[in-house]
Amino acid sequence: MKVDHDEQINQLFQASQVRSEANLKQKRLVFKLIQQIKDVNQTVKVDSLWKKIMELPDKEAFERGKPIVEKKNDLV
Repeated sequence: MKVDHDEQINQLFQASQVRSEANLKQKRLVFKLIQQIKDVNQTVKVDSLWKKIMELPDKEAFERGKPIVEKKNDLV
């Protein structure tokens, strides 16, 4: 069975508990990275996620000259 990540993202961020200060592009990037680096327990450390974001090429990490995710606290 193929997992539809776009549908998962939409469901995840439409939940009422999620504060929506981030735009959809930010959410998609973070969700994609979480899927890549989660461990066998399905967990991800914020520091690991932040490191992965800092390693992204500029074309993926920036939008209109500004970082997609500006601060580590924004990930939480």
